[in-house]
Formats: sequence, C-alpha cells, structure tokens
Amino acid sequence: MNEGMQYPLPDHELMTFGRRAMLFFHFSIFYCILLPAQDQPDHFYDLDNKRYYISYLSDAGEIAISSGSWKGKDWAVFGALTATGAVIYLFDRDIHSFVQDNRTATSDRFSKYFADPLSNGLYTIPVLGIFYASGALGNNRHQKNIALTGLKAFLLGGGAAFITKNIFQRHRPDQDEPPDPYLWEGPFSGGWEYNSFPSAHTTMAFAVASVISAGYKDKAWVGISSYTLATLAGISRVNESEHWLSDVFAGAILGTYIGSFSGRKYLPGTRTGMVMQSGIPSFYVGYIID
Repeated sequence: MNEGMQYPLPDHELMTFGRRAMLFFHFSIFYCILLPAQDQPDHFYDLDNKRYYISYLSDAGEIAISSGSWKGKDWAVFGALTATGAVIYLFDRDIHSFVQDNRTATSDRFSKYFADPLSNGLYTIPVLGIFYASGALGNNRHQKNIALTGLKAFLLGGGAAFITKNIFQRHRPDQDEPPDPYLWEGPFSGGWEYNSFPSAHTTMAFAVASVISAGYKDKAWVGISSYTLATLAGISRVNESEHWLSDVFAGAILGTYIGSFSGRKYLPGTRTGMVMQSGIPSFYVGYIID
C-alpha cells in the first residue's frame, strides 16, 4: 500500500472528508427531490415483508442459472465481451505501469475521499437510505423499491464477486514485485490471499448504478451520472494498484448484469444498461420500454 493511503487520517484530512461527505449527502437529497414519482411497481417489497429477504436467495439462484436461457445472440454478445476482456488482459501490465507512472497526490485523494466510498458502501448505503426515507416520507413506493432493489443488488454483487475471486485466486498488482498480471493460483490453492479478479468494488458500484438507471429510465442524465460514478470508482482501483484493468472490466460486467437483472424483475417496464431480452449483458445506448 502507498504511504498516502495510511490510516488513521490526520485531523485536517478528517475535516475535509467530513465536508465532502456532507456535500455528497446534500446532493443526494437534492437528487431525490428532483426525481418525481414514477408509476408504482407491480413487484414491491418492504423492510417488514419477509418475501424481500427470501428474495435474496431466490434471486441469487436465478442469476446463477440464467445462462441456461441464453440464445445464440446472447452467447455472441458474451463472446464479444470475453474477447474484449482478453485484449485488456494482454495489456494489463502496460496499463498498470502507465497509470502508476502518472499517479499523483490529486488522483490518490480523489480515490480515497470520493471514488472508493462510492463503491465500498460508505456513500452508497447512506444514499440508498436517503432514497428509501424520501420515498417513505413522500409515499412514493417506486422510490422505496429502488432503494431496496439497489441494496439487494449491492449485496448480491459483493457476494458474487467474493465467490468468483476465490475460485480464480488472481494476484493483485501490489502483491508481487514486479507486479505480474498473469499469476493465478486457481480454486485449490488452499488460501484466501489472492483475490484480485474481479473487482468487488466495481461490481457493487455498477450493480447499484444499473438499478438506479432502470428506476429512472425516462431521465437519461440519471443513467449517465450513475454509470459515470461507477466507472470512476472502478478506475480508482487501478490508480490505487489494488486491481488490474481487466479485474475492473469483469467487475463492471458482473455488476451490471446483476443490477440489470434486478431492475428488470422489480422495476417492471424497464431494460437498461447491458441486458438483452433473455438476460445476457449487451452494450447499447438508451433505454427501452418493454
């Protein structure tokens, strides 16, 4: 780890962090105010409804076996994404070197105080809480549903990334000298030390971004803002030498897949981000009403 990332933070850095956190929360409240009520969803769970908690398990199972319903077009898209990831993988070392050679104190501060909290839950969970509280106060079931669906996607994304990490057991950039992107221990290494692939922070950031985008499909700026913030969160992981770019790319695909699945299921009439009719990730621009 770099010297600029040590804890605990000095008092003046804590004050700066606090100010920025407050600004972010104020922005979130303003964000909720700007988003008027949508049509009420058909699938609505609340915190006092046990079906919401049961749905964590059922949704995880559905996501795990969803590839069984992919069609030829879906497999073609999967192949294209895999090929893109493979190209990035080939250049992981060069990309990492370039980023580290151009790393600055400003980029470290941006990662530490803004991008990282977007993906590790420090900002994300409170923002979803603000969404829920705003919906409860305004009797807006749709907004509450976005918050609960976003929380579920966040946690399912983290769980999926954790399992995948410990299957592949890839070395992080900061675990070897010199960093080697081609070191993988595999599922039978007997340890938990190597867990670079995929980036869990990026997975969770894109999962929540996909849900929020799906919830406000008629507001393009919401989708653009959400995915931009998720992308910054992912790039920060490369800046901090915690991940290779291919880890971040894989996390973005996995997170968007999970978040888009949740958006399609619990925010009816939407399809956003990277999901085709049978569920496979696919890049396209805009929002489609089923």
